[in-house]
Formats: sequence, structure tokens, C-alpha cells
Amino acid sequence: MKYYIIAGEASGDLHGSNLMKGLYAQDPSADIRFWGGELMNGVYKAHQEGKGLVRDYRDTAVMGFWEVLLKGASIARNVRDCKADIAAWKPDVRSAVEHYDRYGNRELLGKSDEITTLQDRINRVAAHEHARVLILGESGTGKETVAQQIHTKSPRWKMPFVAFNCASVTKDLLEDRVFGHERG
Repeated sequence: MKYYIIAGEASGDLHGSNLMKGLYAQDPSADIRFWGGELMNGVYKAHQEGKGLVRDYRDTAVMGFWEVLLKGASIARNVRDCKADIAAWKPDVRSAVEHYDRYGNRELLGKSDEITTLQDRINRVAAHEHARVLILGESGTGKETVAQQIHTKSPRWKMPFVAFNCASVTKDLLEDRVFGHERG
């Protein structure tokens, strides 16, 4: 069978490589063509000869509003190229790697001691249904990602997760939001 897989960033490359391992295990004669990265390419080269990697995600990545605006033509060209390659190759199966639903579009990646320790703490805290957690850190360090993972791994995972950025409101409004407000 012919498979066409598209992964657009590092964690997609990781999940895409795992998908490819599973495909090769189930279908040893799988013929795979993909947009991904070095992890997917490593799995491909262990099972097939030739060139399966169409484009590396690092060559197509854009980040932020202004970069998207400035590189709009390049983005459109990449989409056009991808569609044309799919049409020319005629795969039996097409798949865009989408794995974000579990953690609300967020995931911790890494194998360092610090990440491993953080993941262990998340698992320990998540096991307690009524745990109270204060997550501290500078802007952009992943506080909400950690909170989302604690919630998702907890016994309360089916209940809504509400993220609230305390830094975005005034002190008085914060008290009203957290403790409620009575008129008068």
C-alpha cells in the first residue's frame, strides 16, 4: 500500500515516526512518502531505499503573525507543491499527523532530567483528585501546558478545563473572578 504522511513540526515528526513504525509492522511492504523530519526519515531509511522525505518541516516552518504575513507566498507555494505531489504520487492513504487532542494542543517534549522530573511530578499530582497546585514561571515557559496535562491525567479529565491568566486582569477584577462578587 502507498501512504502519504504530513507532519509540520517537531512533535509531529516524533508521532509521524511512531505511525510509520506501526505501518511497517502491519504492512512490511508499505511504500511511504512524507513531509516530516529526521525521525521520520530515520524510520523510512531503516525500511525502504530511495527518497521518501519530500520536504523537511524545518525548511517550511514559520512562527508568528508577521512571519506568516511576510512568507504568505511561500506558504501558499508549499501547500500547492504538497497537493501536486500527492496528486502525482497517488497514495492509497493520506494522513496529516494530528495528535494534539489529548493535551489541548500542547505537549512536553524532551528527555532531559528536568523534563523527566517535571513529567513525574505531573503524574504524581494528577493522581490526587483534590490536589491544589500553584504553577510558577516566566512568560512562555509552559505553565498552562503543565496545568493542561495535570488536568488531562487526573480523575477529573472529563470535566472542563478552564485556563485563566491572572496577569491579564487587575487585582480587583481578579478577586471578583476568583471569589465572586456581590452587589452593594
